[in-house]
Amino acid sequence: MEIIVDKIFQHKLIQTIETREFHERTNVHSTDLSWCINKQALRKLEPTPNTEKETLLFSVGFMAQRWVVGIEHDVPEITVDGITTTLDALVCPKCWKVSTELLCSCGGKSVPLEFKATYQSSNRPIEDNLSYIRQVMSQCYVTNTTEAYISRLCLMGDWKIKEGNRPILDAFHFTFKPEELNRWWAVMLERRDLFLGILETGNLLPLGVALLPGQEYECNFCPYKDRCK
Repeated sequence: MEIIVDKIFQHKLIQTIETREFHERTNVHSTDLSWCINKQALRKLEPTPNTEKETLLFSVGFMAQRWVVGIEHDVPEITVDGITTTLDALVCPKCWKVSTELLCSCGGKSVPLEFKATYQSSNRPIEDNLSYIRQVMSQCYVTNTTEAYISRLCLMGDWKIKEGNRPILDAFHFTFKPEELNRWWAVMLERRDLFLGILETGNLLPLGVALLPGQEYECNFCPYKDRCK
């Protein structure tokens, strides 16, 4: 038996994942505005290649979403106020059918379902995942609903228990007040204008403006962090 480590084929596999799953959006997307807008603008102005680590880490989420949610194609994008939002899927609270349609076949109205695969511990409160919650708030606003679901696949389980190294799938149902969604969308509109300003001038914003509260950790993994400094 002969075994050869085939680096060329390995590279081709990673390249296939990157080509299929990674593409830079050309419009203003709600995810651009939910993260550091300096970083998101620089990704368009000064794009850098995806690293092998980034490609494989994100591909875990793409694969797990298809496996858990059970649909192969995306929900059609929705654009409101010049901001485009993409939903992972929709789920009907009446019959639990997951689909890409706002109106379920049972007659009920489907609501956003956001799927996340993560290496964080499952004992972390979902309230700490501010970026997830902000994401579904945008999805609620553009679909004119106050309900949403987040399904979180914690690949390493609960770090605090001996048997924690097994995947744990959580599911959370959110109900927002209309005024909460309106306030959040007002923030999105403000950040849209700031984001477009960076694209037009190339001038970055102070981090206190570019970052949303509670997301300062983004700087730890940002390829452009030296530019902000």
